[in-house]
Formats: sequence, structure tokens, C-alpha cells
Amino acid sequence: TGRWRDAVLSTKAGPVTRWGLNFVVLSLTLSLPLWPNRTLGFPFMAWLHRKEKSFKDPSQYRTLSQLLLEMVTLVAGWLPDRIFHLAVDGAYANEILVQGLPSNVVLISRTRTDATLYELAPPRTGKRGAPRKKGDKLSKPRQMAVSPTITWTPVKVTLYGLELG
Repeated sequence: TGRWRDAVLSTKAGPVTRWGLNFVVLSLTLSLPLWPNRTLGFPFMAWLHRKEKSFKDPSQYRTLSQLLLEMVTLVAGWLPDRIFHLAVDGAYANEILVQGLPSNVVLISRTRTDATLYELAPPRTGKRGAPRKKGDKLSKPRQMAVSPTITWTPVKVTLYGLELG
């Protein structure tokens, strides 16, 4: 156990902490014929996240993103021919998760409108020196959203039985 930030009670004015356990939970979402306009989430895997100081060997520590990546990699390996859609909070949409996801997993998350985005790193050129870690810089998401040169695909989203979009 430990003191963790309470996401429900914390505000911009200040964080609120509570004593307890911190789990990373993976849920499967299903649409059932009984409720055709609803999607239900069934948690089926939960791993305990421990604070770094609780480990005798610091190399065994895993961040929340690293734990999630291990869980998703495990599940995606069970059904390698199936495409998985992973919907996460923006706190998980980081370099660790994005770069480590298996090829059969699609990441869905929010991002800041002023985020700095890059193309994927180009392949090694064979020249001396360290390889590039990032590709060319992309426009900010806010600029991409209004750009006439980018073609967007409209999608319909069902939220609590209401179709939006």
C-alpha cells in the first residue's frame, strides 16, 4: 500500500492523496444483443503498481505505462491475428507505450492540442554516429485539425446509446 494521488478529488489547485493500492486494470469491452446500444466493460486482468522505493532491486520497478505495455503485449500475443483497440487515458499515451505496442494493437487516446509530434524515426543510414531517435517534426494537432491538406475520415461514435458525429 502507499499514498497515491486521487484523480477524482484532485484539482488544479492541488492534489489530494489517499492511502491504498494502485492497480493497472485491463478490461474487455463487449456489445451484447441484450443491450444493443450499450458497450459493457469487463475487467479481466489487474496488476499491482508498487512505488519504486518498495523494491530492493530498483531495476525491477515498472511504471504504470510499462505495466500496461506488458499486459497488452501478453494479451495481444494470445490472438496475434486479431486487431485490438486500446483506449487509454492521456497519462498512458506516452513514448513507452506508443513505441512498444505490438503491431496488432491500435492506440486510442487524447492528446494536448499543443503537443509536439514527430514522424517515426527513419531507418539507420549506415553512417557513423548514433541513429536518429525521432523523425521530422509534424504540425501541432490544433493546426492539423484545421489544415485543408489533411483528409480526415469521419466516424460515428455511440455514447450511452446516442450516436454522435
